[in-house]
Amino acid sequence: MASAPKVKAYLASLKGSVIDSEKPDFILCYTALLKLELLHRGVLLDSTNDLSKTLDSVTVTAGKALLDSSIASMPKTLLSGISAFAGRIAENLNTAVMDSGTYLNELSELDGERSQSARQRCRDVGDKRLYAILLIASERKLLTNVQLSERLLFLAEGYYYHAASLQPDAPIMWKRAWDTIVERQKINGKNDENSWEATFSLQNLRRIASYKGNGKRAAELGLALVQSLLNSVDCTESNVSLKGLLESFVQPYRELEPMKRKYANKMAADTVESISEESLSELDLFLLKQLSLRVCLSGEDWAIEQIAEDEIKQRENRKPLEAVIKPLSLEAVRGLVRKDYLANQDSFSEKMDKFANSLRDAVLLNFADSKARINGCIDLLKYLSRMKDKYQARAYTLALGSTERCVTLEDIANFVKPILYALRERAAWSGIDESAEERIHRLEKCFNDVSGEELGYIEACALIVPFLEWKFSCSDSVVMLFDMESHCFVQELLWMLRRKWKAVAEHSQTTATVKNQVDKTDRRIQKIDLALLSTMALLALGLPSGSTSDVRRVTDAAISFSIKDVSQYSSESGGPFLSFLVAWNGLSRSPWQFCGVAEARRILVGARACLLKSARACGQTFLSVGSLLLDIAKADAEMLSIGGGLTHEVPLLYRAVMTAAKDTGRMADNLELILQSHIFSGWGRLLIREPALQFEAVNAQENVVDVLKGYLIALQRMDCEGSFYLWRSPSAVRNAACYQIAAARQRIADLLLHKGELEEAQFFLQDAVNDAPEDQNACFSLGVFQLRLMCCEQSRLPVDEKAAQMHLLRAAKLDSSRPDPFALLGYWYEESNDYKRAAGCYSKALLLDPSHPVAGRGLLRLKAGNLLGVLEKAIDRGSTLSGWAWLALATHKANVLGDDELAVVSLVNALRCRDILNPESEPLAFCYYDPLGPRDSSCSDHATALCALGSSYERLGRYTAALRSFHSAIDESSLHVTTASLISCAQGKLGTYSIGRISPNFMA
Repeated sequence: MASAPKVKAYLASLKGSVIDSEKPDFILCYTALLKLELLHRGVLLDSTNDLSKTLDSVTVTAGKALLDSSIASMPKTLLSGISAFAGRIAENLNTAVMDSGTYLNELSELDGERSQSARQRCRDVGDKRLYAILLIASERKLLTNVQLSERLLFLAEGYYYHAASLQPDAPIMWKRAWDTIVERQKINGKNDENSWEATFSLQNLRRIASYKGNGKRAAELGLALVQSLLNSVDCTESNVSLKGLLESFVQPYRELEPMKRKYANKMAADTVESISEESLSELDLFLLKQLSLRVCLSGEDWAIEQIAEDEIKQRENRKPLEAVIKPLSLEAVRGLVRKDYLANQDSFSEKMDKFANSLRDAVLLNFADSKARINGCIDLLKYLSRMKDKYQARAYTLALGSTERCVTLEDIANFVKPILYALRERAAWSGIDESAEERIHRLEKCFNDVSGEELGYIEACALIVPFLEWKFSCSDSVVMLFDMESHCFVQELLWMLRRKWKAVAEHSQTTATVKNQVDKTDRRIQKIDLALLSTMALLALGLPSGSTSDVRRVTDAAISFSIKDVSQYSSESGGPFLSFLVAWNGLSRSPWQFCGVAEARRILVGARACLLKSARACGQTFLSVGSLLLDIAKADAEMLSIGGGLTHEVPLLYRAVMTAAKDTGRMADNLELILQSHIFSGWGRLLIREPALQFEAVNAQENVVDVLKGYLIALQRMDCEGSFYLWRSPSAVRNAACYQIAAARQRIADLLLHKGELEEAQFFLQDAVNDAPEDQNACFSLGVFQLRLMCCEQSRLPVDEKAAQMHLLRAAKLDSSRPDPFALLGYWYEESNDYKRAAGCYSKALLLDPSHPVAGRGLLRLKAGNLLGVLEKAIDRGSTLSGWAWLALATHKANVLGDDELAVVSLVNALRCRDILNPESEPLAFCYYDPLGPRDSSCSDHATALCALGSSYERLGRYTAALRSFHSAIDESSLHVTTASLISCAQGKLGTYSIGRISPNFMA
């Protein structure tokens, strides 16, 4: 047995020659490590560094027991020092390995006979410790430097544990054991200072700091311990592959596998509770908030996993009732358990919400430590996703409109609002003084340097806003969760994010990017696009009715999405349905203002699918009010085009909606009244257009005119303050009521005129003006009627030409933002041969609406101003009523520029517009004609466009297409075929004959 003084002297010599060496030698260190392991057994060799003699001693000593701390001649401090020196030398060996390159393979003395003999002896006597050390050297050629280094660091860790166990209240050895774990993580490419393996060391270090009254250090170590425990929860790997080495050196002190999730979660939660915030720095306090939230989330995950495992075991032991029933997969069971668990919680965890709000506020302070801020964003992103999952799971089990559901949505919104405000403040964003493009550019510049994790957090917050607003709209509330300015900011934030990901996608197309990554980016862009569509629609629904530019932009986006397959995300934020409401909006303006019948049908299909999917996701039946609006909008769409619309379905749809509206208890009174008035106005329009179509209203005895008069009185008495359904503008009810009143009056007058009851129609409209002289709609309706009488050659009533002018002037004065009064005033002045004033009124109308069909046609007839500029503005508007502009542009292309190819394009576009294809459906179509010219169908723009198209085709040599166009023009004109049409048709046939398609004998 070596004496204590000799051991001390030997250790002192090792310190100078081996431990403190700047460039450790592998053989020297390896020999010293074997000698120290022998010293643990009481065998002290001389200070020479002869590997051969050392191996011979190993062969002799193998199997001898380690010295016990109870031996009086070897104090604990000295035994601890031996282990500490062994650990230091193992670390030096690791340094030598990492700096060695391939020279270790050339150390033949490690593979000699003595080495083999020593290993064999260790195997025979079962000395696992010495055998593990010898095995490291013998396997060095089979291992990479990283694998060899990993084994040496495990050795060092074990030695430090042994040293610390002999002096448990001395922190230095526990700290060195922790350091070896950190070093091993770095070697393996993991930048994690607090892996699950560090739990044992951290527990002891924290114990020592608390015992010594060092509260600050104890709190800091508590934070590290919580991270280590959470890492053991998330860890799926262990180091059991190095079983022999670990069992001998490490397992006596700590577990070789991560702690069970149940205990790790419990210990982490207790540790978080015990940490004193007073002892922490600002950055550590931020970390505590982050870890507190992470512990709560992990606890929920563990609870869900436990319930899922129990359910899976029960299902495995349960025999199916029928053999044909296919059992659910494990993932499906977990999904059901998760949904049920989240749905049945009484409320969100108050503790979790408290931690999340605190962490959010800390993140928004923009800490200088970017790593801490990024990790905080990741945890908040998980929390936000968990809140969303809880809402969806709970919504599935609760009835529509439940107060609890709304409170849940408000909780999420209240969490997100401060984030949006902080982002706006950071970007110095303002909704005024700058264009949208300038504001988006400002956002791009502001968030250009943020990390990917932070950008993902910003993206999640932006995406969840339309999601929340859409889900909240299913309740009875007519208020919005977020104000309009927030939605505007979110819209521009989404545009900024879309540009970033679009740039990533374009870069991926030019580089060899993995397909899964490309698909992931595409799906991300798709989700942003749908959120953008929803946000744009929400903004349009919250703005006054006159915002036609927003309506046009949303309609274009809805048409674009209607031809894409986005069903996977369509119900997430309700984009297809919300954009449908904007595109249709038949309650506050002319329905489907910027759509043709085919486009409207596609939008309706997407909106219905979105609404149905959203209802199913919440465990509800089909949403009643939304489905009624879809049916009404479908009926309106089918009346957009004669021949293209299925008008025979319209009565069936209207009748079904009227019946369902009475059975729907959730509909507000003002909305029900507006819907019913709209339906009867549609019925009246259908009666005029399709007199041969047999249908009945709600009651066969009711007269549509009388019913409309009743609704007119009810609308005038209705409380017009506030908003309704998803139209959130404060003036939404007023706008809808004004439009429906005007539509009802116009429809009543049209029906009376259709019946030949001109006097009653005039009295009706005059009474409306007398009752409400400040009502712009009433004045305009009377002015339109009187102008129509002026234009009607068979009128039996005395015509006061000045009356039409007076009421139209009055209407223009009452509301100068509407183009219709100015357009009809221009028509009146033109008929009165006052061309200067006519041109002025037409120009004013076109300033308000560049595509106005009456004003545009009038200005073309008068040939006033820059006509090409007028045409370009009208076409850029993209309205379905700009057919007059396309037709005039086609005439210019063909007759002035001689470009029939471009003329054909313009004519095809003209023939798709409602004012050309179906002018009879437009209320002001009687003003499309020259006031001083004939008014029979031979002068229709449709026939004119078909003739022009045929002529262009003829000049291009496309005779078959030309003949089809000429025949269509002749069929359109019926008995009033113009000479020009017949001559053009004949010329087309002659062109066909001249190329030999018909026999020359026939020509003769």
